[in-house]
Amino acid sequence: MTATSLPDDYVHYSQPRILTVREWARLQLFPDWYRFAGKRTTGGIRRAGNPLEGNFNREVPKYTQIGNAVPVGLAQKVGEHFRGILDTAVGKR
Repeated sequence: MTATSLPDDYVHYSQPRILTVREWARLQLFPDWYRFAGKRTTGGIRRAGNPLEGNFNREVPKYTQIGNAVPVGLAQKVGEHFRGILDTAVGKR
């Protein structure tokens, strides 16, 4: 089965439903205390605004925020790697 968050698709391993926002966040290694702002999902004008009419307001739904995020563990490892490079460059190691 292809993993997707579209409402009509089922991706839970044992139940006929999509994963919740919290379940997707856990897959990305976000801690349970982390809160996402905004609505769970949006569409149409709320999502895209209408720049032709001067409406630049956009809502980025929680599912999109999680899907667009760099996985927390990856970001941590990349940061640690660059920290090591910087520490070496200034003679701290």
